[in-house]
Amino acid sequence: MKRLVTGIGKLIIGGVLGLFALVVLVYVFSAANVSEEPLTREPLTGSKLEILDHNPNITEGGALCVEGRAKNITDRKLDYAEVVVKFYDNDVVESTSRDFITDLDPGEIWHFEVMFLGELFTDYKIFMGMAY
Repeated sequence: MKRLVTGIGKLIIGGVLGLFALVVLVYVFSAANVSEEPLTREPLTGSKLEILDHNPNITEGGALCVEGRAKNITDRKLDYAEVVVKFYDNDVVESTSRDFITDLDPGEIWHFEVMFLGELFTDYKIFMGMAY
């Protein structure tokens, strides 16, 4: 009988911890303005790279990120190209991160994923970084 009570206690504690984790994920998901539908954003065009679309997301591992697509709009291969994201929490910069690719062919589209290394962001700004 004592084992049964101990087992039920562990089950209850596990359920409470699981519910807490779910509540935290829902809070982070909503606070980061993450949605299942892509946000409508105007493409950003530079001299070498065009950011076609971007939106906040949660990776399979549970990390917050901004993902999107960028295109090489030159007539030559880019040896290096990067996308930079500034993450904000209520108008305060929390961090800046980047993703990059090498050997991006002319007209090729790249799927980027810029990771957020903090706990929460409420907004972000995206920029084209270096491209050469």
